[in-house]
Amino acid sequence: MADFGITRVGVVAHPRKPVRDSVDVLVSFAERHGVELVVRETDAAQVGAGVAVVSDEGFAAGVDAVVSLGGDGTMLGAMRLAVERPVPVLGVNYGNVGFLVEIAPAELAGAIERVHAGDFEVEPHSRTAASRWKRATRPRSRSTTSSSAGPSPARRWRSTCWSTGRSSGTTAVTP
Repeated sequence: MADFGITRVGVVAHPRKPVRDSVDVLVSFAERHGVELVVRETDAAQVGAGVAVVSDEGFAAGVDAVVSLGGDGTMLGAMRLAVERPVPVLGVNYGNVGFLVEIAPAELAGAIERVHAGDFEVEPHSRTAASRWKRATRPRSRSTTSSSAGPSPARRWRSTCWSTGRSSGTTAVTP
């Protein structure tokens, strides 16, 4: 197949998993094909030397492909970075479950060669945009209440959880 035109590959790494072997595979690939590897400042320490460090904005605006080294959470983070300018995102499984990531670390060398050659299929994933209303005071922790009328075993639960952290998913249930 013809060269797909990849000249700059972004690397997103899990903050605690030992991904250096996969980074070495990517560095070797980049040297053979004249491809620039870049990493965001937040991932630079985990990835190590040999990969150019760029800002988040520079990362998202300038990559032709992204390699996610981690689990599903890392993959979702990588896809969020590329959402405004869709590029191929290849997931390498360093996690425990791996619903979204496609390959094992041992398969990375062959897989990145296929991506470079354009020999891949895009698996589209949808996203949901959500907004929330603001209250004058926000609870600082989870709160759960229950109510019961009489001796009936049925209970009604209301739970509220406010979070500012990252997550792999959100479940919303309505009556």
